Amino acid sequence: MYQIKKGFTKGFTLVELMVTLAVAAILIGIAVPSLTYLYESSRSRSAASSIESAFVFARNQAVSFGRRVTVCPGDGTGCTSDWIDGFTIFIDDDQNGVKDNNTDVLRYVDAFKDSDYIKASSSSNVTFNPDGLVSGSNAQTITYCPGATDSSHSRQVSLSASGRVQLITDGVDCTS
Repeated sequence: MYQIKKGFTKGFTLVELMVTLAVAAILIGIAVPSLTYLYESSRSRSAASSIESAFVFARNQAVSFGRRVTVCPGDGTGCTSDWIDGFTIFIDDDQNGVKDNNTDVLRYVDAFKDSDYIKASSSSNVTFNPDGLVSGSNAQTITYCPGATDSSHSRQVSLSASGRVQLITDGVDCTS
């Protein structure tokens, strides 16, 4: 049987505890920046994908229903000029670009984080005609920057006048 000498107990000495804490602090110091990078990258991919899929969805619905479908920035109660508040996709039969009380809402996308930046080439709505073309033949870009205007994780969704949606990941920032 195992016996302990008198006066000694099982446990850690103060030196062992300090060495363990120092090693743990070094490992945490190395891991935290990597986790922040992964978090920002993942959040950026998710937000840009949400914007991209919303435009693709709106265009598909316009073609499928044979009706005008509008994507407008805002908090869901009405259209604003700030895309950071989220946006609403609705059928726009009266062709006024406004979400009325009797408007059929197809989808609502929640607001993004307040610390993020979204820059749109035009603050106005985007409307798809029944043929899938953008109404007014206006190209649109929406740039998403997580946390800072010069984030390396910034992404841009480009919408051509023909209704083609493209995700751009290289050389994107919200400062220009």
